[in-house]
Amino acid sequence: MMVRFFTHGDGSGRAAVEYLLAEEVAAYCEDRKRIAGQTVRRDVLPEVLSGDPELTRALIDSNTRKWRYTSGVVAFHTEDDPSQAQQAAVIGDFEEAAFAGLERDQANILWVRHKHMGNVELHFLVPRVELHGNRSFNLAPPGSEAYFNAFRDYWNAREGWISPKEPSRKRMVKPVFDFGDRKQIKETIQTLIVQQIEVGDIRNHSDVRATLAELDGLEFKPLTDKQLEKRRKADAEEARGGTPRKRDTRITMRIAGTSDSLNTFRLEDRIFHEDWTADEYFAAKPASEGRDTNPRDRSPDPADAERLRAAFVASAERRAAKNHARYARPRTLKRNDPRPDSHPGRGTVSVVSTFGTDLRI
Repeated sequence: MMVRFFTHGDGSGRAAVEYLLAEEVAAYCEDRKRIAGQTVRRDVLPEVLSGDPELTRALIDSNTRKWRYTSGVVAFHTEDDPSQAQQAAVIGDFEEAAFAGLERDQANILWVRHKHMGNVELHFLVPRVELHGNRSFNLAPPGSEAYFNAFRDYWNAREGWISPKEPSRKRMVKPVFDFGDRKQIKETIQTLIVQQIEVGDIRNHSDVRATLAELDGLEFKPLTDKQLEKRRKADAEEARGGTPRKRDTRITMRIAGTSDSLNTFRLEDRIFHEDWTADEYFAAKPASEGRDTNPRDRSPDPADAERLRAAFVASAERRAAKNHARYARPRTLKRNDPRPDSHPGRGTVSVVSTFGTDLRI
């Protein structure tokens, strides 16, 4: 199981909700390039598990800030096949973790299950607003990857689910290149980038370039003065509201310290295009990819799960304290007063999660 946050969040609530619930989605060819004007029908239709799509849409569309929502997915490997009860427990614990320190009526979340790719994906959509005071709230601010990775690691250890941290799925670290073999260089880079996409470390073009910049012995081929000037003018025109600059469709690398064409090569796969995102990659990925060819030990690890649970609870309590200090509101009801409708949704004050602690404070 893995937790992935999507990079977009400044569009309309209607578009975001419609994507989650759409019966048809964009079509892609075998090399994961989108086929213009073509769609395919999801053979298993999306299912709303929790929340009100229209309410979530309205809250997002009424937000006048630049960043209006956060979206992402809790995705399971095709071989995990979590039960309905396990999915519900993961959703409950994710909310306790994401909204630690908030009361249940201070945030809104929509959950939609997708199964058309052959695995279980629990998609979530959260308006970036604290509902009582209409203050900005982002459940996944920069630097929160470690927090949600800890949540992921606990659940994978507890249930024996496949983790992106497993050796066969870990990213390559500082690959060694045979600089006399151009084909090997390109294949090694491609493998590295795909591995990091799979584990969630690369989400967009900027992440791709940041990874390439760290490779030993390689460097980006710099633009010429003429190319730089053309790029500057195109960016200025776009900034004024004019014609958008044409996005790059390749990254050109070379062996560090060289300038001849024999030591220069182009990376032209779709993942190297400037407008590429990881969302596109996963949307086009066949469900059959990533299946284990060799059996693995799927037994849960109680000792490891307890260690990870304790570490995560400590982190969650720190987050709860910060959120409570920032978003706390004056109390007009006793904390244990039942709500009029006695509904356990986003309206009660205290919920004990399966982590064994009340994360709301």
